[in-house]
This record gives sequence, C-alpha cells and structure tokens, in this order.
Amino acid sequence: MVCRVPFAVLLLLVVLLVAPAAAGERHECLIEPWELVRLGARNTGVLEDVSVDRGDEVAKGETIASLSSEVERAAVALAQKKAESTTLIELAQARSEFEKLSIDRNATLFDRNVISPRQMDESKATYRIAELRVAEAQLERELAELEYHRALALHDLKTVRTPISGVVVEINRSEGEYLAEGDHVASIAQIDPVRAEAFLPLEMLGRVKEGDVVRVFPQEPVGRELKGVVDVVDRVVEARSGTIGIRVRVENPEKLTLAGLRCELEF
Repeated sequence: MVCRVPFAVLLLLVVLLVAPAAAGERHECLIEPWELVRLGARNTGVLEDVSVDRGDEVAKGETIASLSSEVERAAVALAQKKAESTTLIELAQARSEFEKLSIDRNATLFDRNVISPRQMDESKATYRIAELRVAEAQLERELAELEYHRALALHDLKTVRTPISGVVVEINRSEGEYLAEGDHVASIAQIDPVRAEAFLPLEMLGRVKEGDVVRVFPQEPVGRELKGVVDVVDRVVEARSGTIGIRVRVENPEKLTLAGLRCELEF
C-alpha cells in the first residue's frame, strides 16, 4: 500500500528546512578575544628589557621586550661604518684618473716615437687595471651594505614585537630572566574585533549561514545590544551534544571589556 503525503504537508516541511532562524530566538554564547597570541623571541638569551605591563594597549609591530644584545649591537655599528665608508672607491677613482692622464701623455709620446709599443701597451693595461679597481671597490661597498643589513637582521632576532594590536593580558618573564626555546614573554589579546562562540541545536542546520547578521547581548555589567555577523559555521556536527558550532564577528571599536563574558545571540 502506498502512503500519499498531502501536498500541504510537504510544502510545510520544505519551508521549515529552508526557513531562517526564527526572530527572537536566543542562544547562549561566549565572547572571546578575536586572537590570543603568546609572544616569544626568535632567539634565546637573557631578557634585557620588558617594556609593557598587564593591561597595556599595544599596536601591531610595537616592541614589547628585547634580549641582551651587546655583541649584535657592536656588529651593527661596525658594519654600518664599513657600509658608509667611500674611501676605497675614492682611492680607486683617483688612481684611475691618474692612469687616464698617463695614457693620454703616453699616446702623444708614442705618436712621436719617444716610447715603444710595449710601453704603450703597459700604459693601457695599467689604466684597465685601475678601472677594474674602481669596480671592485664599488662591489666591496655593496657587500658592506649587505653585511650591514645582515647585522641588523641578527640584532632584530633579539627583539620581541607584537604581530597584532591588542591588550597585554599576561606577563610571563621579567628582566634578567633567561628565555629558553619555547618560552613566551607575554600574551596579547586582540579585542577589536571580538568573537562570540555558540553551539546551536542541530535543527538549525541550514537555517544559519555565513554573513547572517545577529544581535549579541553581553551579560552585565556591559548589558547592551551589539551587532554581529556570522563568520564561520562549522561543517562538522558535534555528535555527542547534537549541536553545530558557529563564530560571530563583533566589531568592538570602543574596546569594551567584553572578552570572557557570557552572552546571548538573537537571530
């Protein structure tokens, strides 16, 4: 026997499957920093300076700490002097100019048969060597500049900079401590924007999509309505709880104290 489902029932099922999340429907969420970075150095050594403290705001690229680097600083100063020096080039150019004058005089003498062809050839060879000395001196200058940049790069390995703008939430090392491989100096939290993480019932699968605008209600003492945009909808279902995870991007230009607060999402 064939069971026929009324057309109205089929239409209702389709509507339920494709309908967006119901207005006013709220779900629990947790607001977290958009990114949390634990900063370490690219080298090991003794911390010479930690220039930030917990609660400080830092900008992307700002130096927050540095390792002891007396040897690297000396190498930078030495390489800089070599890179800035033009003495060898000037000496080579002066020698080349002198040999040019010499070859001009010898050419006149050769035309008068005062000097031999051999002497004339020697004069030309000497001038050619002088020109090559100029090129060699210029190459040495270029190599010195490269060595200077290399010394700067080695010195930069002793500097710890933040790759994001945010707030210092933790300081793990102090001046004078040894920083080993894998150790981190501080933790930086990016709080503009922040993200709201939520787990939705499985029946909402297909009803929430990336780009959907939602209302975010942080708990007190913030207690205000914020706008968010669904940034990620997990493609793997949490089997045990029967939920799907989503991430909502919430702009936070005022840098309110949001990270760590519970919240509710409303679609």
